[in-house]
Amino acid sequence: MHYTRGFLRKSSSGKFVGVLKYKDPTNQWRQVTKTFTSDRDISEKMLVEWYVLMEDKGQNNEMRSSAFEFLGEPSSERNSISIEEAVRECLDTQLARGRIERSTHDTQLAYAERCIFPEIGSTPLERLTSADAQAWIDRMCLSISPGSARIPYSTLRKTFDRAVRSGMLPSNPLASVDPPTRVRPSRAYLPPSSVELLENAAAECWGPAHAFTCAVKLALYAGLRVGECCGLRWRDVSAPADRLRVTASIGRTTEGCYVKSPKNPSSAREFPVVAPLSAALLKRRAVASFAGEPPDGAWFVCGEGEGFSNPRMLSGAFSQLCDRAGVTDNNGRRATFHALRHTFATEAVRGGVDVRTLADLMGHAGADVTLNVYAASGEDAKIAAAARLEGAFERVWGLRPA
Repeated sequence: MHYTRGFLRKSSSGKFVGVLKYKDPTNQWRQVTKTFTSDRDISEKMLVEWYVLMEDKGQNNEMRSSAFEFLGEPSSERNSISIEEAVRECLDTQLARGRIERSTHDTQLAYAERCIFPEIGSTPLERLTSADAQAWIDRMCLSISPGSARIPYSTLRKTFDRAVRSGMLPSNPLASVDPPTRVRPSRAYLPPSSVELLENAAAECWGPAHAFTCAVKLALYAGLRVGECCGLRWRDVSAPADRLRVTASIGRTTEGCYVKSPKNPSSAREFPVVAPLSAALLKRRAVASFAGEPPDGAWFVCGEGEGFSNPRMLSGAFSQLCDRAGVTDNNGRRATFHALRHTFATEAVRGGVDVRTLADLMGHAGADVTLNVYAASGEDAKIAAAARLEGAFERVWGLRPA
């Protein structure tokens, strides 16, 4: 067996862990690890010795030379790691260390398999130039939207950042390129007529106490994401159904769905709910009760007992409902489930809810996200603002119309 890649990483205990990479008989990448000391120089020497021992004993002298090459010393004949290998290693390491969720890992890997690996995946990491990276970005933006292109771009950039931090590369070739242009999307929301049409269609098609009807109410009247709707448990809903907590979400991977933490720390939140949502939760609870007993706290509000609803199935059922009922957004397109969250935020802004409070209700990482996404002013908002300003000037300065 030949170990083609070796490196050190620092563990949470402060000690360095040696990693040796190799390919198994099926040509899949595998690795073995060994914990060394908290001193990097000593650990590097220990890694070299371990590498030599793990290789053929009869080639010690040659291996000892190549060992220093594989650790990163300049050599024209050392084994290079390809961009594909580096990207996979970066994503796997982030997942193992809990820095990204499994669903995020799978999404970024899927984009890499579509946009990075076929184009530049076989290129040795150290051979990619800024010109090569720019040409790759330009080609990619011809086939997918700039917003989607930012996912593989960001994945590749963080892979090279990691290589620079570890000393494998002197600089990041993506640091000097023009990234895919940020496009601020037009946020789709449902006008009042569409909201009324949707609620009537959901009650008629699914029933007023159905799991999917309740999910629609949660997104529309509380701004929950689809994964948060599916991950809500009865223990997170107060007894009178006037408050709820968001403590979990349902993530999606290539292997299925799983319960995970909310999108970010700010997404874990608790807040009072409005009357229409409270009424919907009470109806749902009555249906979920068994023999007069309330549902178990661990049961899912929008699922069946201990089983949660698949977010993809919920979104698909919602799309079918909107197709049949003719529910459209403000752009005249078929409404999406996520547009319900935008509707909640849009109406909150129109109703004068301050941005900081709205950010907390939405579970945004910061108020700047709310400002950039939802706080675009319309003509109605400008007229209302002018009226409030006029009242403020009159109170403070005693101004009157001339």
